[in-house]
Amino acid sequence: MNFNDQLQASQTLINEEIQNILSDIPDSELLRGMRYALNGGKRVRGHLTLASSQIFGLDRHGPLRAAAAIECMHAYSLVHDDLPCMDDDDDRRGRPSLHIEFNETMAVLVGDSLQALAFEIVAHPDTSQSAEIRAQLTLSLAKAAGANGMVLGQHLDLDATTHNKSLEVNDILKLHAKKTGALLSWSAQAGALLAGEDPKPLKDYADALGLAYQIIDDLLDEDSSEEESANLLNVRPRQDVQLLAEKYKEKSFGALEIYGHRALPLKELAQFVIERDD
Repeated sequence: MNFNDQLQASQTLINEEIQNILSDIPDSELLRGMRYALNGGKRVRGHLTLASSQIFGLDRHGPLRAAAAIECMHAYSLVHDDLPCMDDDDDRRGRPSLHIEFNETMAVLVGDSLQALAFEIVAHPDTSQSAEIRAQLTLSLAKAAGANGMVLGQHLDLDATTHNKSLEVNDILKLHAKKTGALLSWSAQAGALLAGEDPKPLKDYADALGLAYQIIDDLLDEDSSEEESANLLNVRPRQDVQLLAEKYKEKSFGALEIYGHRALPLKELAQFVIERDD
């Protein structure tokens, strides 16, 4: 099975798991908003959770729930990022942003609900029979999403844009590591945590992968780079930025050596990140 087939298979499984989880929530406009927010996307973070779990030979149930949780957390972040008080984006995944399709109040409530649902999923006994593992998943997800992770990255991004700050390469990489890399890092580590194994090699892999992912985003956003302070193309030539992405891809490969051939799906994911065009 090639990588695209693997990713599509993960998408199908994760989407089914998300729908199963949402089926326990009473029907309302809030639920319709949650479904709207969760519809679409490549499910890269969820796929990363499933792929990292395969290294340890885990059965599918716990990893699928963790994958659904990280997709809920990611969807919440997109809903709130699109709000007029944040990035003020009217479109998301080829459709109106949630605050445009519904309204701003509903967008806040949907984001809040999705964030809470992510924690509910990982803390639930269905995710793992071990209370210690559930606690580790919950604590690490809170750290990845909060004031030293994704939210900090969003703050740094907004602060740089609002005040038109001139950022250097290291400043931009720090921002990327928080805003994009933190949830990717949790996605990779979740497999090791569920298996009761050391997550450090997967953290090193995902930290590098997250930077490569966002560096490619900078390259894909070349047309709007002048409007964004936190774009590497504002401080380095395109060729240098491309080489930097390759550097972090190779660094992610190096972190996986401990797993041998079992890490092939994760290497294929890193290659996909470098080669993607949207």
